[in-house]
Amino acid sequence: MLKAVLIAIDHYRHFFLVITLLSLLLAVAFLPRLRLEDSPERWMPKSSQDAYQAFQRHFESGDTIGIGIHYQRSITAQDDQLLARLHRQLSQIEGMQQVYDASLVAEIEGVSLTDLLTPQEDDRFKLYDQALWDQTHEGLSDRTLLMICELQTFDKLSSLERNNKRREIFSQVQTILADTESQPAWKQVRFYVTSSILIMIEMEKRARRVAMIFLPLSLGLGMLCLLWGFQSWRALGIAVLGSAMAIVLVLGGMGLFGVKLGIIAITAPTLISIIAVATTVHFAAYAADDLPGEDDRFHERLIYWVGVPCLGAAATTAIGFLMLAFNELQPIQELGFLLFAGTLLAFFSVFLITRYFPIRIAHKSRTLSPRRLERLFGGSIRYASWVNVMMLLLVGLLVYCAWPRQNKEAIGLRVDGNPFSFFAEDQEISQALNHLSDRKLGLYPLEVILIPHERGTSPKWNTSGDATYQANHQAVEEFIKTVTEKEALGVRHVISTHSFLERQRQFFRDLIRTGQEGNLFQAWARMQQVNKNSEQFLNSFRSWSHDKENQGAMRLSLMCLEQDAEEFARLVDYVEKELPRDRFDCSITGAVPQIVHLSNGLVGAMIYGLATSFFAMAGLCLILFRSPRLALIAFLPNALPLVLVFGGMGLFRMPISSGSAMVVTVALGIALNDTIHFVLHYRQRTRRAGSSVTRGLIETLQHVGRPILLTSFVHLAGFSIFWLPDLLMSAWSEQQALNGFLPLYHFGLLGSVAMIGALIGDLVLLPALIQNFDLRKTSAVTQENRQPLARKLFSLDPEARS
Repeated sequence: MLKAVLIAIDHYRHFFLVITLLSLLLAVAFLPRLRLEDSPERWMPKSSQDAYQAFQRHFESGDTIGIGIHYQRSITAQDDQLLARLHRQLSQIEGMQQVYDASLVAEIEGVSLTDLLTPQEDDRFKLYDQALWDQTHEGLSDRTLLMICELQTFDKLSSLERNNKRREIFSQVQTILADTESQPAWKQVRFYVTSSILIMIEMEKRARRVAMIFLPLSLGLGMLCLLWGFQSWRALGIAVLGSAMAIVLVLGGMGLFGVKLGIIAITAPTLISIIAVATTVHFAAYAADDLPGEDDRFHERLIYWVGVPCLGAAATTAIGFLMLAFNELQPIQELGFLLFAGTLLAFFSVFLITRYFPIRIAHKSRTLSPRRLERLFGGSIRYASWVNVMMLLLVGLLVYCAWPRQNKEAIGLRVDGNPFSFFAEDQEISQALNHLSDRKLGLYPLEVILIPHERGTSPKWNTSGDATYQANHQAVEEFIKTVTEKEALGVRHVISTHSFLERQRQFFRDLIRTGQEGNLFQAWARMQQVNKNSEQFLNSFRSWSHDKENQGAMRLSLMCLEQDAEEFARLVDYVEKELPRDRFDCSITGAVPQIVHLSNGLVGAMIYGLATSFFAMAGLCLILFRSPRLALIAFLPNALPLVLVFGGMGLFRMPISSGSAMVVTVALGIALNDTIHFVLHYRQRTRRAGSSVTRGLIETLQHVGRPILLTSFVHLAGFSIFWLPDLLMSAWSEQQALNGFLPLYHFGLLGSVAMIGALIGDLVLLPALIQNFDLRKTSAVTQENRQPLARKLFSLDPEARS
């Protein structure tokens, strides 16, 4: 079937060339529509989106920018005015909805900043305590205050306009903080900034860096491997042109369908170029063999010996990439579709170009000569049983290291779905999160939305509301008490509609008590102040006190300490169990459940994607090899890269994250590529040419060992550029990492490990497995009917191969 497809393309090559050129022109026309965007919504798991939309329907809450203000000295009365001035500056930024901080609370409560932070006043101001300032240090020295800047929702703006507005506001916040920090009055005060907007900006910055640095490096390293291996400028030109065609078509398709170009999608051109170069390696390796035969049959032999294996490998690789679509995150899903299309386009581009500009002459390497390849890897055939036993022991050890364990254990796999852990420790955002976490400030919200079945009558002034209303609020009080009394859950503070309503009624009671004072003029002035504070309080905290749907919905923000995914999962399970569902329709959202859903989704999608990939690729291998035994044998070495990746992650406690989860499906697709070439060539030598198993393996190693080694070098070079520059910079200088984005770093590092495992699997384990388990009877070939090996193997004449 694959041969028929390639023969049809070859026969109608002029038609396909015209279609390709027209497609390239169309793709170029859509390239300007590409947009670099990594907005927070794109990184929200799909399982969390419904609850988040329900939250947005009821409460006006936009993106937030958290600013930690660390006083490395004592807080004085002067800081009251300085902090209030900073508050006003940030509040005046266009698009800023509200700024919550200690100066706002001090103004509402009518106290000074120093009185607000005094430990003796903890009970009085417990509504704000541990939400807007730390409680890890007593007194006024070495304190950290938290300023939360809440942006407007910008619902009426398009995605592009909304993200531009986010960047503009964040830039203004940074400018104000930089100017403030440079003032003498703010000496010994340090600002820490954290926000999902900052994550978006940092990821977009790194996406540009990948496009400008890593992609050219990947192409350059791949081309050097190709040129070193074959010394053919035509092969180099084919690889460059094939890569360019596939990349332009994929990027043009992204522009056509509105796919955003983010930090994950930007890796697609790199991987596509790797596949195009690897495909060219196999075409060049065929040209390097001294093959007899008439020139007019060159293309037929090329299709038979190179085209069919390459197309089969491209199809299996593309299916492996497509399994990324099972991931919870939209950017990774998009990467799966991009690589699926890019892999097939890379092969067909190289194939079409070689039809017009065939590689006739390529250098025969002395370094990787057939005899040297036999000496290097022939031992796996001679000592096949020992090799298989040693590999089995190695796999057992790696499985032991990878086996999931408790977080306190020294080894074992663990899951990390926290988007704030995307960055290395030397990055500013990580330093900010670490400092605020050390100060026990709840940075991770778990938002609970409670919509009453029966609303009841709200209290007015000095009334307490009807029985239904009181019962609802009593249920909320019990729920809050339940989740806060267990310190192991990590809930530092609860900010709720209920607590704000209670504080509002306290203002009313103060107003009434003031009106009953004897001195009329003093009472009037005091009433005016209390009324002003009450209105300011109500307007300042509308994100909790005002339900846009007017259904009496209540918002509870559980501010949690930083924990790992398992501890967050226990918290979410406990909250789900204790929710007052008998009186409310309940839903939860926020960073905590998103991390839990993402962590669960990473493992589930990875397992489901791998299982589907195995079945799909097994079916293709069965069709290509026409032997269930060979299909099973071929799959075993491809488990080695996966076991090696998981074992290494467990040994060094590297978490399963969005970056490492991509590796397994990508590695499986790429690793199977060379396995298909090896087994198809082995099958031709044994099933058709009549060679024995041992002789067929030796001939296969001599013929395909060189392109497998070179493609492995290309794959290794392509993955290495995502992690090697960071490693070198951290070793040689004190500068920040060139990349610093851990998912991309892990993707490159683990991908490199997987490629090494794939190389060992293809050239060491696969021959040993075939030697021991391909127990077939070879047909006898008489000495009189033997032909020169190259003519017999590469001829298309059935009689010549008999």
